[in-house]
Amino acid sequence: MAYSMFHHGSTTRWEKEESPSIRKRFFKGFQKAMDTKINTSTHDENFEDLCAAPVRQETYTKKKTDEITASIQEVIDEDHLAISEDGYRLCLFPKNGLSRPWSFKSSPVDATTAAINNLIREYPPPPPKAKDVRHVSFESLLAKHGKGNCGLYHLTLWIPTGQEHSQKSRADPEKGGMISSDTIAGGEKFNKVMQFFRSTATLTQTVGILFDAFDPGCYQRYKSNYDNLAETTALHSLHFSHRDCFLGRVLLRNLVAEPHKD
Repeated sequence: MAYSMFHHGSTTRWEKEESPSIRKRFFKGFQKAMDTKINTSTHDENFEDLCAAPVRQETYTKKKTDEITASIQEVIDEDHLAISEDGYRLCLFPKNGLSRPWSFKSSPVDATTAAINNLIREYPPPPPKAKDVRHVSFESLLAKHGKGNCGLYHLTLWIPTGQEHSQKSRADPEKGGMISSDTIAGGEKFNKVMQFFRSTATLTQTVGILFDAFDPGCYQRYKSNYDNLAETTALHSLHFSHRDCFLGRVLLRNLVAEPHKD
């Protein structure tokens, strides 16, 4: 049985058919591999400390940066799972992950790449905010790549839970939920954003399947939160997949994110 409905009420012409065999075949094998076969590394902080850490820019020496870069290059060569000191799963890199729920001959990569290129052509990426410490190299990258070819999109529903002025938002999340300005920057641009989400629905579906297999309980919490907000806020306008669980996307174009903690 395939899922055939999503929030907009159309058939899933932007999604792949998701049959019960995915849970029976893929989920079982994927979860077994995480438990027995996958390479694992342990982060030297516990989960609660990581969650409590504020957004900040990290300052590293060139030697330390080179060590981090080298370790990342090693990690992405094979399946890898990072866990916290107290055993929480933090990050998973599944090699060929976007193909694995379907087959190694099929993935949403080509369609997603085309969707990104179309968005950039029709709606060039905005620059980062001046106070955003995560992109301090923006000016040099802009000079290298040119205007309209360097920047980032925040295409999301904002729930401002971390700022001092957001007490009302925390008390009533629906009052604080607002579509980002990058998403609704004029009617024509909004149409381009909707087309981008529509064209990447299969990517959304695939990421949702991987998340569900990686941590079913956490996925269900995210999914429930998303569904509730899609019912009560403007998030419904970006809802094109039955697997939607994240409130938005940040898309970078020729832009480096400096080492930081969110």
